[in-house]
Amino acid sequence: MMVVTPHVNAQYVVKKDFLINTLVSIIVILDGKLFGVKPVNQE
Repeated sequence: MMVVTPHVNAQYVVKKDFLINTLVSIIVILDGKLFGVKPVNQE
């Protein structure tokens, strides 16, 4: 069982959120280039 200190754990969470945000940004940019810029929720 690994013991994770709060400091290391906080760094991991920040990195994970940063990676997720980066991935989402890339997907949004690619989606805009491939399919044209569309409103997210179409009514």
